[in-house]
Amino acid sequence: MSVFDREKNLNKTFDFSDIPIVDTHVHGPMRGMAKGELFALDDDWYSQFADRLMPVGDDNPALHKEIQSEVKRQMETRTSSISKFHYIAETHGFKGENRDHLENEIVNAINQNGVKSYADKIFEREKIKWVLVDHSFLTTEPFSKMDDFPDGKKKWTYPIAPILQPDWRKGRKLTSASEVADDAKRILAQARKNGCSGIKSTQAYFRDFDLTDVSEDQAEKALHILDEIKPYTHFENAMTRFPIYTEHAAIRALKEYQDYLLKQIFVEAGKLGLVVVIHTAVAVHPALKPWLNDPEKLYSVFDNNDVRRGNAKFLLIHTGYPNHHIVSSLISQYPNVYVDLSHYAVDLSSLNAGILAEYLSISSPTKVMHGTDTAHPDQTAYGAHNTRIALAKFAEYLYEVEHWSDSEITDLAEHVMYKNADRLFPD
Repeated sequence: MSVFDREKNLNKTFDFSDIPIVDTHVHGPMRGMAKGELFALDDDWYSQFADRLMPVGDDNPALHKEIQSEVKRQMETRTSSISKFHYIAETHGFKGENRDHLENEIVNAINQNGVKSYADKIFEREKIKWVLVDHSFLTTEPFSKMDDFPDGKKKWTYPIAPILQPDWRKGRKLTSASEVADDAKRILAQARKNGCSGIKSTQAYFRDFDLTDVSEDQAEKALHILDEIKPYTHFENAMTRFPIYTEHAAIRALKEYQDYLLKQIFVEAGKLGLVVVIHTAVAVHPALKPWLNDPEKLYSVFDNNDVRRGNAKFLLIHTGYPNHHIVSSLISQYPNVYVDLSHYAVDLSSLNAGILAEYLSISSPTKVMHGTDTAHPDQTAYGAHNTRIALAKFAEYLYEVEHWSDSEITDLAEHVMYKNADRLFPD
């Protein structure tokens, strides 16, 4: 195409609706069979909000209820919540603005034939090729339980956060840090044998990413200190139950013990071909603090000599927001580090286009993937729609300003939408 012809077509738009898309972060079991699961978070989730905003050790039901009610009101009046409603209403041909009426229709449709059949139709409509299921609720047996996902359209990850907690070993009759490490390796090997594609770390809910080299002897001494000092309290969420210490000796010991296990788990994951999926973002939940999610501290992981020798691949989910600029650098510097757009493709879709454009401008398009962090088929579809729109906006810039060809733009879109995930998580 000549420059003259291009200038006549500067208003060209791009439509990627025919390209398959992979979602690298969904949760199971699939929801939608009960009212209140589509446009709102469930009561358990709101309770977690209130738990983390209560004074530590304070059990005040009235205050808990007040906090939960206010969080729910604020969450459900976000602009993204309204946008999500409009998309879902339009895709179902629904007229009007009554969310309860629309959700009732969807609940009835799901219950008529089952959530799996419903999800299959939604996945086909949005050309969702497969999804990576986050098995955060699994605490022992390393196998998949997500039978409600469409056949042939699911891969899964195993959560490691419970293994990092000192109490993990007690029910398994493990007496030392080295025995816990060996047990973790056996679990990962069994998970891989059972078809697992990766491991999921939600450590940012209870500690930062900084990784130091800890010897076996140091880990044993740290575990002994943790046995001697009782935690001040515990916090529980959907991922795990973790201790809160106030004594400095116990705080240091907990980090050393977890550093010892984390490095061995990362190394073993590389040997087994399991991708290490790490939560890296602050928003939505008050347990997620910027200093725990600081991606600068991931340099200590990626530069660790043993981790490098293990050759593990890392997927940083949730963009790293608000420090996504540092994640841009990480994915451009390390060939084994990737990022996805999960959560922000759905709940902060207005930011999605800008974050995606930054990643694609600074790093290779082979490093970026789509994700949602959803559990309802219609929400998963909404996220896929948003990423397609964000890619189309960036494609217009590439075409109009950078003079990219149609074929070059299509290749970029295909990498982000499915080729990168297919390559990172092979069958």
